[in-house]
Amino acid sequence: MISTDAHNLFEEKKAQLVGKANDFLHAEAVKVRAAKIQSENRALTDALNADAQAILISNARLKSLREELADNINQIKRHSHTLGWKVSSPLRAVRRMVVDPFKEKKELTKISPARKPTLKAKFHIDSPRVWSRETPQVTIRGWCFLETNESIAGIRALIGDTIYTGTYAQARADLKSVFPQFPNCVKSGFKIDVNISSKDTEINLELLTATGSWENFLVISLALKDQADTEGAYEHWVKTYDTYTQTELKEIALASGALPYKPLISILIPVYNTDLRWLSEVIHSVKNQTYSQWQLCISDDQSTDPKLRPLLEQVSNEDKRIQVVFRPANGHISEASNSALALAQGDYTCLVDHDDLLSPVALSCIALEINRFPEAELIYSDEDKIDEQGNRFDPHFKPDWNPDLLSTQNYISHLSVYKTTTIKAQGGFKKGFEGSQDWDLLLRVTETLPASKIKHIPRILYHWRAAEGSTSLNLGEKNYTIISGERALMEHFLRLKKPVELLPEKGGHFRPKYSLPNHTPLVSIIIPTRNAEHLVRVCIASILARTNYPNYEIILIDNNSDSLPALAYFKELASDGIRVIGYTQPFNYSAITNFAVTEAKGEILCLLNNDIEVLEHNWLDECVAHATREEIGAVGARLYYPNMTVQHAGVITGLGGVAGHAFKGFAQHSPGTPQYRPHRLQNLSAVTAACLVVRKKVFLEANGFDETALPVAFNDVDFCLKVQALGYRNLYTPYAELIHHESLTRGPEDTPDKIVRFQNEISAIKTRWGDQLLNDPAYNPNLSLNSEDFAFAYPPRNPPLIEALKAASWLKP
Repeated sequence: MISTDAHNLFEEKKAQLVGKANDFLHAEAVKVRAAKIQSENRALTDALNADAQAILISNARLKSLREELADNINQIKRHSHTLGWKVSSPLRAVRRMVVDPFKEKKELTKISPARKPTLKAKFHIDSPRVWSRETPQVTIRGWCFLETNESIAGIRALIGDTIYTGTYAQARADLKSVFPQFPNCVKSGFKIDVNISSKDTEINLELLTATGSWENFLVISLALKDQADTEGAYEHWVKTYDTYTQTELKEIALASGALPYKPLISILIPVYNTDLRWLSEVIHSVKNQTYSQWQLCISDDQSTDPKLRPLLEQVSNEDKRIQVVFRPANGHISEASNSALALAQGDYTCLVDHDDLLSPVALSCIALEINRFPEAELIYSDEDKIDEQGNRFDPHFKPDWNPDLLSTQNYISHLSVYKTTTIKAQGGFKKGFEGSQDWDLLLRVTETLPASKIKHIPRILYHWRAAEGSTSLNLGEKNYTIISGERALMEHFLRLKKPVELLPEKGGHFRPKYSLPNHTPLVSIIIPTRNAEHLVRVCIASILARTNYPNYEIILIDNNSDSLPALAYFKELASDGIRVIGYTQPFNYSAITNFAVTEAKGEILCLLNNDIEVLEHNWLDECVAHATREEIGAVGARLYYPNMTVQHAGVITGLGGVAGHAFKGFAQHSPGTPQYRPHRLQNLSAVTAACLVVRKKVFLEANGFDETALPVAFNDVDFCLKVQALGYRNLYTPYAELIHHESLTRGPEDTPDKIVRFQNEISAIKTRWGDQLLNDPAYNPNLSLNSEDFAFAYPPRNPPLIEALKAASWLKP
């Protein structure tokens, strides 16, 4: 037991170290600011000199033009006084009266200056996402408010000489957590109905300000190239890889009919006062399926629209596979869904909203998956959105089973298919979770379901309708969905007996903030280095000054440093109580790490590069809170380059052939995808060892890093894959934020020896993990392996559906 005096001495020494660290970081910040000012001054001086030079050139050009103009005027004057000009004057007058009136006049094109936005506003256009002059009637929806917090009295669109007045001040409660400093954002929604002709080139959106004047805040160009012809655009990807001809659909239907096992699939659609157009379209999308063994169960929740019942009775009479129940009382969506579930006779039950659309091959893909994996109890697919004009946008190419991501957002959503006995064993949909009843069901089912029984079909099988009143446009349309989603998550964590605080995030998502253990375990922060005195100073000072976590040790592994300033600094660190341990073998990152682990006293390891700088004080609390979860293996942080663009938001295997960092180079606050992937807690196959936190027990269980085959590169990827193979889930958290001055110590792989070693490491990891590298469960085969920005794959790595169906025909029923 430590005596009171010894404890006080330790705290005093620690306070001195933190004070020194703060002083150093402050001095560094001053130097950085001074360097930035100097750089800005130099840039300003260069710009002024360039402007002065441009002015001199312009003045010289102006003088030359004036001299040329004066010379031309003098020539005209001399020519007009000649005898020939005077003699031909009558002939020119006759030509002007007789000939010129019959000449075809050239129409002068009036070119109006491009209108520039005059207001400082924040805004977003929710719909349409695809602009086309081929779609004459368009409804523009979105939100907009002034950064000055001034009120807005109205909104309108100008197209040519026509003015379209819209409606403003629609509720947008979803923006409150995103823009807490702008109270007007919660009433910033708008809607404008416009007509577009083939001659229109732009749409000008204007706001009526408190002063009574209309001011422009956005110009939308209609002169863009057709996106369906632009490679990389989603419209082009859809046209190329997700559009079926009638011949192909007939072939898929025949192959679906040849499947060994043809399960009956019950489709549940709860209905309440649905727009007849959308309801007719969703029923039509079911009837047009290439798989015929389906049952459509429609539950009408006592709609008040008198036209609805006749339509439902008509479709039920036309096709015996369609059954309808008319509820005697309105009970909201959970009870309506349960009434539809009561009709279900299929082995599997598929959930569909009353205004969305199924891909024509959706049920064929589901039946194929059931044939391939008859043990599956939950199947889900990729999805996108579709606007009122039929344009598809915002694809959601999902990862395979990702429980930590599901605890932040309902990423599974549509299309979800359950084994009917599984959904009924859970009691169906729970009342009180309306708006997030499907998320609540997912959480309840997956809490006890083995991962092997959860299957993901990486194909777009569902189109989420982006129409007025739909949450696909914005969650503010149905704010109760956020409230019920929070409740579903809270009950989920209560059932799992996990102490978690839920914090709201952008997009109607959540951050589950896990608690630290009551006894905070010792963390050994391991920092290998060779020389690099200044980098190590910044790294260690930032740890000391910006770490709230109370129980850690720093171990600096010195790999043959020979710089006198570095050696002097390391000696100073040792005198301050920081452990400095020499490693005299040649550089081998894996070997250094394994050696350091044998020296570590902590039950938690934090591998940290010497070129890391801590940003947020909670970084280690966040990582340790996850690393101490029994099911979690390696935990990685969000790393930035010094300019605050993303350096690491998790590792995706297969990128570039082996592995790459997700969203590298993206702006700090860029959403990355419509689902905010860089900003959400999630399971990934790997994270970088530049900042990796893991229990020492797990590190040893995975046999550490590979010193022989992977001495420098990809050892962290290999380690994470070994941890994953042991049954642990690796995790990326965006809430631990640090700066990474990437590989400044080692430098680039540009010498012959380094190139040979790097190629050997590539060969070693490919040999060990094979095709698993190219099929990262946290990624999607519809996304590219050639870039780190979640771009679309050309072509997708899925086999064509018809080939997959024909291959499945050989399976045993």
